[in-house]
Amino acid sequence: MRKPKTTREKWSKQRDDLTGEHPLGDAGQIFFALLFFGIWIADSFFLKYSTQLNDIVPALVSKPIGIVLLCLSAYCAWSGLRIVFGEVRETPSVIREGVLGVVRHPIYLSEVLLYLGLFMLTLW
Repeated sequence: MRKPKTTREKWSKQRDDLTGEHPLGDAGQIFFALLFFGIWIADSFFLKYSTQLNDIVPALVSKPIGIVLLCLSAYCAWSGLRIVFGEVRETPSVIREGVLGVVRHPIYLSEVLLYLGLFMLTLW
């Protein structure tokens, strides 16, 4: 039996009810987060393409939508993590309760909602 490489692998070895994740799952999230923030910074300070949207989307619309998207992002992440890691299950199975009954990957969805919310909040 091979030795666990990461802290997650060590921790998940203690829980028989958790199945493994794709090895590139976290790397993909980090890559897309860096890509988003790189484009966001480049556009905000240098390219200024998103400033054209300011004429179309007024601040009274973009700010509330951004806040709602950030709240949905926090709820999806918190609820998904609480359901998956909050209780030990006898046998590994597909979870169909709470937010996982609506969307299969609430953490990934929360990341997309976070990006959209930040984008809406940065429209002047």
